[in-house]
Amino acid sequence: MGVMLRKKMNESSPVNSRIEVNEIVEMLKILYAEEIMAWYQYYIVSKFMQGHERPSIAKFFDETAKDELDDHANKLLKRISELGGDIATICDINNLKTISKAEYKMPIQPYTTIKLLEDNIESEITAIQHYMVLADLTRDRDYTTYCLALDILADEEEHLRELQDFYVDITGKEYQIADNLEYDDVEQSNCYDIVKPDEQIIIMRY
Repeated sequence: MGVMLRKKMNESSPVNSRIEVNEIVEMLKILYAEEIMAWYQYYIVSKFMQGHERPSIAKFFDETAKDELDDHANKLLKRISELGGDIATICDINNLKTISKAEYKMPIQPYTTIKLLEDNIESEITAIQHYMVLADLTRDRDYTTYCLALDILADEEEHLRELQDFYVDITGKEYQIADNLEYDDVEQSNCYDIVKPDEQIIIMRY
């Protein structure tokens, strides 16, 4: 797995302190910032892309952008509110790129479908890794957030499958993720240290 966890607390311990709740809220805010970046990465370029299967891929980008913003980001904000979290840091849109631990891959002219697929395949892999982190962080501690993580994770996996399918249709081969993806650390404190693996290997193959 691209991101691994080293636990410091008893795995069966519930969310029973403000410190633990705050850690979960901070992870939710990181993911919210990443969803906003993902929305924009899909949305901004859909009407300008060029190349093979442009109409189908543009439609997919529009649909996925809506999914990232209206579904995922909305659910994350709702859960932050339910946990009593503060949104001061994510109210300032200028902070979102800093808070996000995922790279924003700015579309570059001439906006070819192949390059856009490659960039978003890598972004979806990072999203999958980070929702795995949230799932591990909340397992046996916060069932509601754990289910939320799995729900969004399933969507991100579906996005990845569809992107890979488009890429195979155009190029005749699967994008070599493990050879191209660089991993970011998602820094947390107290309960979890999130660290890079010794070998950068993706275990999810599509």
